[in-house]
Amino acid sequence: MKGAGSGWGKSGIFLYYADCCNIFNNNSTNDRCGIRLVCSNNNSTSNNNYLNNWYGITLWYSNNNVIYLNNLINNRDTISSY
Repeated sequence: MKGAGSGWGKSGIFLYYADCCNIFNNNSTNDRCGIRLVCSNNNSTSNNNYLNNWYGITLWYSNNNVIYLNNLINNRDTISSY
């Protein structure tokens, strides 16, 4: 997956006010964020590849998310939380 957004905030995968989602078996490369969760809770991300992104995984105002068995390779920041 590449370029789910546009401009500076482009993310391979972007959840906004999304709860209880399962994100698995995806590839995100050369994006601003591999995956970005904003105000999204109780989600899980597994078996994904986040490669060559500025941020691998970014969580903004998001709680109780499970992150496991992901490959985060050559990202400037691996996991960021705000």
